[in-house]
Amino acid sequence: MTGVVVGLLGPLLAIACETCEDGVRNPRFGDTLITVAQLAVPLTTLAAGAGTFLPRQGVRVGLAGLGTLILLLITMLALGEVAA
Repeated sequence: MTGVVVGLLGPLLAIACETCEDGVRNPRFGDTLITVAQLAVPLTTLAAGAGTFLPRQGVRVGLAGLGTLILLLITMLALGEVAA
């Protein structure tokens, strides 16, 4: 569920701008933002989901995946704040 929130809402929150005319900011690193949203988030979600079924370290893998998703969300928000 966290992967869906990070993958779908992360880019939208990253480019949202209250003071802009159209409500959308044009980030300098827009291509990187899209790459993170389209590649890194689904791969991390898939790896964490599959890793939770490991016999001994499923909880550790799940927590590591959740932490990685949170870091990816923070990265996307930081990339979105750097406007052109």
